[in-house]
Amino acid sequence: IFDRVRRADLRRVAHKIMDSEEISMDPESLERLIEGNSGDFRALVKDLQSLNTSEKSHVDIDDVRLMSQISVRDSQVNVFEALKKIYSSKNGSEANSVLINTDRDPEEMLAWFAWNNQSIMDKGGLSAISAAMCLSDSALSVKFTNRAFRSWYWGSALSSQAAVAFSNKAGSHRLHIGYPDFLRRGSESWRTSILIDKLAAIFSTSKSSVRDYLWPNLLAIHDESLGGDADDFKVAKNIGLSAEDHLSLHGIPKSGRRAKSIIDRFEDEVKDLVIEPIIVNEVESVSQTDEVLGKQYTLDGFD
Repeated sequence: IFDRVRRADLRRVAHKIMDSEEISMDPESLERLIEGNSGDFRALVKDLQSLNTSEKSHVDIDDVRLMSQISVRDSQVNVFEALKKIYSSKNGSEANSVLINTDRDPEEMLAWFAWNNQSIMDKGGLSAISAAMCLSDSALSVKFTNRAFRSWYWGSALSSQAAVAFSNKAGSHRLHIGYPDFLRRGSESWRTSILIDKLAAIFSTSKSSVRDYLWPNLLAIHDESLGGDADDFKVAKNIGLSAEDHLSLHGIPKSGRRAKSIIDRFEDEVKDLVIEPIIVNEVESVSQTDEVLGKQYTLDGFD
């Protein structure tokens, strides 16, 4: 974990560099320079190097102000603070600039917007942005069918523009941003540590692909609130999972009394199941004139 550097450490390193380079700086100028630094040693070194490009051996406050006016540092913004700024933004351009600096995956940010819009907006606002949010989600799915990476831009921009247009414009200090519960679900180490590895081996794919795309769907299928049944073993058996893996998908600890009865039924009932083979990586050949291509989502949908 890389933490931000404290101001005292930035000040100490700045003095060390200036002594070695035989340059001086007013205390006010140094404090102004450090205030504009987010705790990054490399950025501090580059700033000092930029200030020392001339023949001057002394740096004053005017030099620091001039540099800050002509340079804009691209720094990552915490997602909680970013959403507060976006919901309080005066226009879409300002919101999009904040969103870009979060350096987050557009799909993850869409999930954050979908979750927090419910508490930030009223029913009228939620209804008004429904089409834009659906279009944003459709745009992001393009990456699975072609290389139209512009869809990532639109997938991000649409959700942020909708947030700006229909938020209640409350001050950022009054907004409460929550972590989406559906991003937390299934992240417990006792559920994922071994099962993710096993699924990656079964489907010959990476662990990150399983964690990002397959795992959420499996959790949804086995969620009792969505109709999942712990006594239904077809999915686990077709994939090739064990009784313990089946329990993990349902979020049931193996040490409980319920788990023992489920394991016993799993061992007994799977013997009578008719297992349908899973065909992986089989893609139908479709010609360019096939009507199916007309149904594929493209960037033309933004028109």
